[in-house]
Amino acid sequence: MKHLTIICLAISVMILSPGSASGQQVSKSKIKWTVTSFRDLSDNSETNSAMQFITDIPNRSLQWIQNGGKTTYAMTILKIEEKWRDVLADGSCELSIQWTEQNGRCAIIKKDGQIKIHLQANPSGKDNLNLEFMVSGYEIL
Repeated sequence: MKHLTIICLAISVMILSPGSASGQQVSKSKIKWTVTSFRDLSDNSETNSAMQFITDIPNRSLQWIQNGGKTTYAMTILKIEEKWRDVLADGSCELSIQWTEQNGRCAIIKKDGQIKIHLQANPSGKDNLNLEFMVSGYEIL
């Protein structure tokens, strides 16, 4: 009975752990990416800031959530180029996006176990964003 309890506890932890799903393909999943900091690549400044991205590639949606959910920027995914078959392994997913009638690019890259999101966009037509976000975790929704 003791062994059964331990096995059930281990299975529960695997099911409830963010990012625990083996074999999840990024382009076929809705994923929430948790960010702890970002770097502005135009001047190399780094800022600690908690935020999230939600990629819902099957529904062509990318959301950038800031200020504890008070500010959300919605983008449309126009094109996907994926070289990432399993979210647990290294790989990348390149997204062509549209944000307020302007085209841009978002890349989600996992290399050596570290995940980064690179966003290049110009939503106002005046402000060129070139940002790299450090991802601390993810959750398959």
